[in-house]
Amino acid sequence: MTDIFTAPLGAPDLDRDLFEPFAGPDAMILAVPDPAACARYYRGALALRCTAHHPGLGAYLMEGGGLRCLLTPGTGGLVDLSLRVDDGYAAYDYAVDRGARSITEPYELGDRYGTVVLATVGVGSTRHTLVDRSCYSGPYLPGYRSVP
Repeated sequence: MTDIFTAPLGAPDLDRDLFEPFAGPDAMILAVPDPAACARYYRGALALRCTAHHPGLGAYLMEGGGLRCLLTPGTGGLVDLSLRVDDGYAAYDYAVDRGARSITEPYELGDRYGTVVLATVGVGSTRHTLVDRSCYSGPYLPGYRSVP
């Protein structure tokens, strides 16, 4: 494996596989005592806009400037850094085969907008939900409603 602290910038990583399952960050999931109040605060302080809401969960999706933050009820602070993937099943296998801890095997959720594949892995103390929306056109995940 290449040592990222000693390899010169731009040096090829010969250990890197050609398959790249991770398309980029999806969202930071924050557990907060009052998601509605936190959403109002983030709107004013960070200029984030609320783009989706899940009435049953009391969760709010805030977006702006390339940042996506999901506010959920709880007290854990940052609970998940979700990653966007093109193939949820392959990305899960890729991560687990390389040492990530399996938390939740891939499963599908659907609604009238299509189907999302989700899986969760742990890397150290960090939890990552792998999100495959390749067959989904809804506002965030099944159950979320767009906010005008």
